[in-house]
Amino acid sequence: MNRWILVILALALIGTLLALTTRRKSQSTSLDFAYRSFSTPDGQSLVSEGRLRLFREWCRTHNKTYGTFELAYRFFIWNDNYQFVQDVNSQNLSYRLEVNKFAALTSEEFSALYLGLNWSPDASKAVGLIFLKETGLPDSIDWREKGAVTEIKNQGECGSCYSFSAVASLEGASFLKSGKLVNFSEQQIVDCSFVHGNKGCVGGLITYALAYARDYGVELAHDYPYKAVDGPCKYNANKVVFHNYDYRNVPRNNPNQLKAAVAMQPVSVGIQGNEDAFRFYKSGILSSGCGNRWINHAVVIVGYATSSDQKDYWIVKNSWGTSWGMEGYIFIERGVQNSGAGLCGINSEASHPIN
Repeated sequence: MNRWILVILALALIGTLLALTTRRKSQSTSLDFAYRSFSTPDGQSLVSEGRLRLFREWCRTHNKTYGTFELAYRFFIWNDNYQFVQDVNSQNLSYRLEVNKFAALTSEEFSALYLGLNWSPDASKAVGLIFLKETGLPDSIDWREKGAVTEIKNQGECGSCYSFSAVASLEGASFLKSGKLVNFSEQQIVDCSFVHGNKGCVGGLITYALAYARDYGVELAHDYPYKAVDGPCKYNANKVVFHNYDYRNVPRNNPNQLKAAVAMQPVSVGIQGNEDAFRFYKSGILSSGCGNRWINHAVVIVGYATSSDQKDYWIVKNSWGTSWGMEGYIFIERGVQNSGAGLCGINSEASHPIN
């Protein structure tokens, strides 16, 4: 082994030991020793000091603490993602990206932690498949303004997006029926919808969640609070506050039918959520960089509109907290991209409750 590699490893090990014995300065010590290893034997830096400084600031902002060896690994992942964001933003597209809290994760790590829609073309049966009237629809609608959408929530490091998506559309359906907006329990769906085929934090399907709510009903979030981990089912029939009569699937790859459905109520949809353009989205209308090969994340469409430059878009509620995107929301261009599947595959898998 090259003796300089041994020297670098030795320095890194010393840094780790110092970090362990100096609690208040552990992260700073690890950073200092790791940064010194980003250089050639003759002292030439392999990365710019400015980029290292930005990474240090990012760690502080997002409260990230790594050991010395992992710190170097995370830096190079972060650096690649940082460059991707800068390259995209330099193109002056209809949207902007940012180096957010996911920037030090590989695509595989990110997908395992923050997605969770276990979809395939044959996964959901065409239950209640009917065609809606497409004429006379409003030019735009925003169910947030009508009081049918609860606050942005955060699924955490649990593949429960299907639960958050289904619950959001159930909350909207309940509002339209009663005139009252209440928070339903995502954790109940995570813990209890195994009976319909879902797998807790390992993932599931929107339709399975809606079928569970139809058969068992849903409880309030404060009665069955979210934990972001799998747990035993604690279903209490006496605390059920809402049953949907059934659910309906929107005809696939048909944006006009999806628009007609959203004109009636918030609609749960599946998308490809592991693309970097989606992962690092900050603002504007996402109009590229998002395919439809893997429909692996569930969100909910809460409206649609047209921008001043005549770009049609969906208003989409996500479940990654308010620090992501536009305080938890994203605008996705509306159309027939990807042979009808739409940008991010948003037209591929859409369902909503029926009261």
